[in-house]
Amino acid sequence: MSFSNPFGNHHGSNWVVVTGGSGDAVCTSAAVVRLLQPDDPRIEVTQADKVHTLAPQTWQPHCRVILVGLAVSKPQPTKTKAFLRSLIENGHELVAIIDEHARPEWETVLEEVGIDISKLLIEPQSQEHGEFRSSGSVLRWAIGPNIEKHVCTLLDAADLCDRRAFWDLDIAFYVNACIKSDIKSGQRRVALIRHFASVLRKADFMDPWIEEYEEILARHKRIIEQRQELGHGLVRVVIDGEVDMTHLTYQLYSAPIDARVVMCEGMFFDQEADGKVRKLALGTDERRLKLFTRLRAAGVDCTGMDHKPFVHLKDEDAAVRVLLELLRETEDDDEMPGGAGDAD
Repeated sequence: MSFSNPFGNHHGSNWVVVTGGSGDAVCTSAAVVRLLQPDDPRIEVTQADKVHTLAPQTWQPHCRVILVGLAVSKPQPTKTKAFLRSLIENGHELVAIIDEHARPEWETVLEEVGIDISKLLIEPQSQEHGEFRSSGSVLRWAIGPNIEKHVCTLLDAADLCDRRAFWDLDIAFYVNACIKSDIKSGQRRVALIRHFASVLRKADFMDPWIEEYEEILARHKRIIEQRQELGHGLVRVVIDGEVDMTHLTYQLYSAPIDARVVMCEGMFFDQEADGKVRKLALGTDERRLKLFTRLRAAGVDCTGMDHKPFVHLKDEDAAVRVLLELLRETEDDDEMPGGAGDAD
């Protein structure tokens, strides 16, 4: 039986898969590599604000390029545009953007650099209406119902990574554990992509990486035990050492803690300092709270995004007052059907 393959008519090409570093992106990239077989693509691991540092001039000539799990760079799209122009200048062709973050931003950027979005084999989508929650869901939609089981399993894992559902010893758990135990390693991600494109079982080379992750999980337990509950669902923790921030905050948002906003004191990158400084990272699963907007409106200096702002320690008291007021105001909403569930 033959299966649908959006890249099937182009086998025999030089391919480059440019992927983000999330678990979702890694699993989706493994599915892409599976679909490209027997072609052996080059794999580049990057992130939105570093994509302009890639060197397309060093790739094989006339590559077809697939982007996976990469949003347009923020706060300005200049880095994304510089990368796309570099592709064009070096004779490469962008053929797919498998991304769920914000289609309108991609439309604007592509038009500015002269790439017709309608000519892509797979077009970027948006999360706003709830249909596309992961890059895996974008690829699944592009393939349609006639999907190979191996590819389907990888896209299921991509969805699990996006939902932070790492409870079972499955591909999503292994990918997350191997990534988060050395968050900066692109080589690990490439190894995972190539392995799972061919085999759906854990490999022995992953065992030391998973053991490193188990140490992180033990650290999570200590951090959670020492948390401070400041009222109305505001929870403060102190991070000591390497953590999996995605998994840690998921544990805090979930029962029995049920945090609505989490304040993490730790060492985080600061653009002004051009390095890590000790400050507060705030987070919420309720995007409707718009933490950044509320803090800024109240005169609290912060950086970041609405659901993930950063605040300096000297501004903590002011931030806590604003957050408690916000949480009190919205408590009644959570008792209504669909109240907190309208976050996205």
